[in-house]
Amino acid sequence: MAVVIFCFGCAFIFYELTGIIGREMLADKHITGSGEGYQNVVFGKDSKDSLIVNIQYNVFAPIIYMLLIAAALQYFEMNQLAQNAVYIVPCYYLVRGFMITVVSGKRQLYNPGYEFKVAMMGTILAFAVQYALVLPGKGILSTVEEFRTQLWLVFLALAYQFVIRTFGRSAKNRQNKVCTQQMKKKYILDKYDAFREKYDSIVNEIAPGNYLQRVIYSIMIYENFNRTKTQRWGENIIFLLGKRPMTLGIMQVKTLKFIRDAQSVEMGCQKVKQSFEEYVERAIRENDQYYRFEGGEPEICLEKICQDYNGAEDYVDAIKYIFYTLHEFEYAYDETYEIEKRMPKTQEITECSENYAEVYTFEELAEKLGRCSHIKLLEDCSITPLETENVHAVCDPIYRGNMLIVENVEDLTVEGQHKIITLYGGDGLCFRNCKNLTLHGISFKQQDCVPEEVEAEPILRFDNCAGINLEQIEIEARDRKGIFIHQCRKVCIEGGKLQGCCSVACKAEESDIAIASSVFTQNHCAEGVIQVSDGLLNIENSILEDNPVQDNLIYNINSNVKCNNVFVKGGGFKQISNQVIGQGVHVVKDCN
Repeated sequence: MAVVIFCFGCAFIFYELTGIIGREMLADKHITGSGEGYQNVVFGKDSKDSLIVNIQYNVFAPIIYMLLIAAALQYFEMNQLAQNAVYIVPCYYLVRGFMITVVSGKRQLYNPGYEFKVAMMGTILAFAVQYALVLPGKGILSTVEEFRTQLWLVFLALAYQFVIRTFGRSAKNRQNKVCTQQMKKKYILDKYDAFREKYDSIVNEIAPGNYLQRVIYSIMIYENFNRTKTQRWGENIIFLLGKRPMTLGIMQVKTLKFIRDAQSVEMGCQKVKQSFEEYVERAIRENDQYYRFEGGEPEICLEKICQDYNGAEDYVDAIKYIFYTLHEFEYAYDETYEIEKRMPKTQEITECSENYAEVYTFEELAEKLGRCSHIKLLEDCSITPLETENVHAVCDPIYRGNMLIVENVEDLTVEGQHKIITLYGGDGLCFRNCKNLTLHGISFKQQDCVPEEVEAEPILRFDNCAGINLEQIEIEARDRKGIFIHQCRKVCIEGGKLQGCCSVACKAEESDIAIASSVFTQNHCAEGVIQVSDGLLNIENSILEDNPVQDNLIYNINSNVKCNNVFVKGGGFKQISNQVIGQGVHVVKDCN
């Protein structure tokens, strides 16, 4: 019994030592000055690096530790206990498994197959070393007479390098195979449920908004992963002995006084909330009352919070990975609590005594733009060359067409009641620097084609706008782009229909755009029916039908694309998107 307690005690001490010095001690940068070395579980990336250094460390480090213990025991003439020191190695693997799965709560990240292989190699080699060095009863440390024997060890080391490198090239020993994405997600969601049950009252009191809670729990999960309970106990002891500033508690908050986990959660929530409020207040000052915490703003704000909380390398990527894992299963963007309290009231329009106007022609429509807040189009019309005194609307003649440019218009609704604006050649509408603009129930129909040698403008174009709502808008093109959106915030296309577009039906650059309950059909697009770059795209409850494209229906360049209940039918495309966009797209096959 005493031998068992001794072996498990030594194994536990060694496990704690490996957690402190293992990764840094064996990193390649200390040996060659470069390389990745010891691999740790990372969130936010799917690493395919080999775990060969980890395998060597977990096989040979316990044996070296066992030999040091045995040498010390021999020095004190405790030969019987020295011979039993070999059992420290299998005890170490048992302690390692217990500490990871039970004490640290990381059972979701524990790969039994990988751990069993390492344990078997280490245990077998330990007994071989014991048989060669410990059982004869001689001193473990070599003498000059034994130097010739050690030359054979050089040969064995070379043979070992050949075997271990061959073993390390196996795909099964890559990090993404030993600790898979599914294992990481299960760990995150299990920890979220546990922490929410334990700390929900504290988090709700300080940060009642869904967005802030997702950020807080993401940081809490990651900090707990990096600092397990036993490590935090050690930090508490060091703090009480030294009385110097340290990061303590589950949320690793820097403090001058001793705090427990619940207090660290409270202080961590305050720190996250402060960073959030600073970001929002600055954004409102820069963007005035039209600022909304939507589109790409939550992710930019998350990066700022992470940098304020911990500037360590890969910290932002890890928190974002956890944040979007929780978002995928638990939440949607719904953060308005702190935003609305700081939003200044929108000013009433006073420039026009008649805020409502009914118009019958395109000329009348152009005259009222920017002068009235609500314009109703009562008759079909077409874009024609015109001269107007309205500073907000300019008709720019282009090759084979006229482009109406609308600038600096705010808080405007143009209602068409399904009226048609006919376009000839390159006719179109361009909105620049507009805010809170709604186009409702208007159809844009291209009447004739543009010559092939002409690069035609899109039918609708938006540049540097905010708060654009296109409701029940229909675009019937023949050989032109449908909608082009550039550097815009909060653009929503709802209940729309785009058909017959060429090159691309809807293109967005550096913008956040939402498409809902819309139909894209018979668009002959080489670049994708929908194309988004450097922005955010959210599509839901929409249909893409009979759109012949060369490659992708949705072409994504460095953007965050989310789909929900998007149905695709026909068209002859190669793939839905050039990047993974989740599980919200359903391909409908013909019954016949």
